[in-house]
Amino acid sequence: MTLPPIDPNLESQVIHKPPLRDDNRQVAGKIAIFQYATVIAFVFLISGFWRLQVQNPQFYDERALANSVKSQPMAAPRGRILDRDGRLIVDNHSSFRLLLTRESLNEAHLAPIARGLDLDLADLQAKVRRYRSRPKYDPIVLKEVVTSADLSFVDSHRDFFPELLLTQDYKRAYPQNGMMAHVIGYTGEISDQELDMPEFAKYDPGTAIGKFGIERQYNCLLYTSRCV
Repeated sequence: MTLPPIDPNLESQVIHKPPLRDDNRQVAGKIAIFQYATVIAFVFLISGFWRLQVQNPQFYDERALANSVKSQPMAAPRGRILDRDGRLIVDNHSSFRLLLTRESLNEAHLAPIARGLDLDLADLQAKVRRYRSRPKYDPIVLKEVVTSADLSFVDSHRDFFPELLLTQDYKRAYPQNGMMAHVIGYTGEISDQELDMPEFAKYDPGTAIGKFGIERQYNCLLYTSRCV
């Protein structure tokens, strides 16, 4: 077997060939850059968490509460009262009810609200304290009967007192001149003592119930949503 001739310059070419480049320094630099970027990202996330949860939690709680969805119950009209011949005795008419929403309540506003709506400040503050054990979404009824002066005050101070809320309501229309008032009776806001009674266990504060006469005797039938 014949071998090819050996190049005499081959050994010198191998000896003088430049060594392969060592990439350890380049790899170490890339790892360091990755580590620094990771640390910066974690510092950014931790600072954001601190700002949300520790530095200013009340502001973001209010923002989250403002974005929440809540249900606003609408009062149904009470049943009408008729005589035995079907003639109308007591009916309902559309009206407004003024509420104090507790989600956006600022207690520093209670004094000017009481002055503007001609309310007793001590009674208003006591009512706010009674509601503190109830869920925040339960509003406080300020007025069952809203006058034109009350409407003007609320409309002109919407930006100053966002806790004031007008809702549609129904009021009783009784016979003129007080005819049969001693028999028909009247309605009014449920009291704290009545809320403790078994027959009103399912009622909420601020609900209008029968106080006397037929309105009280047949309150369950006239207010069917609470009838058991």
